[in-house]
Amino acid sequence: MDHGKNKGFTLVEVLAAITLLSLVIVAFSLSLVQAQQVVTNNGLRQTAMQIAQKEIAKAAKNQLDMSQLTEVATENKPEQSIDGYNCLFDSDASTSQNGGTYKVYLYLKSDEDSGSSSNDSSLVTEVSPMVVQVYYSPENYVEVYNTLNQ
Repeated sequence: MDHGKNKGFTLVEVLAAITLLSLVIVAFSLSLVQAQQVVTNNGLRQTAMQIAQKEIAKAAKNQLDMSQLTEVATENKPEQSIDGYNCLFDSDASTSQNGGTYKVYLYLKSDEDSGSSSNDSSLVTEVSPMVVQVYYSPENYVEVYNTLNQ
């Protein structure tokens, strides 16, 4: 038997090829996981933005149901609360959908001159300065301002 030139790969070459291929597959799969997280976060942010825009639209049409709004105590306000505005939690607009939980906070400009309370329905008019924050995770939120008639 003549064992002249052997055609094929050695064990070391095969192991090196498998190791290299494994590294490429792991790097590719990690990038796919990261891309999926970005897509999911963007979807949650987009839904939160739509909820905030609906709240601004309801306020512009004077359709906010003040009975669904509860004033938030100072110690329970979100970390990013706005000074000079009454913070109200909208239990009607706060929801769970599309895999996320959304908490809606409305900030209505304080009326220092008349000292009116945050439950005064005259505060929610199309010209009232208002900010809507929608939290889609404990630390992430979107913020929308009504600037149509100011």
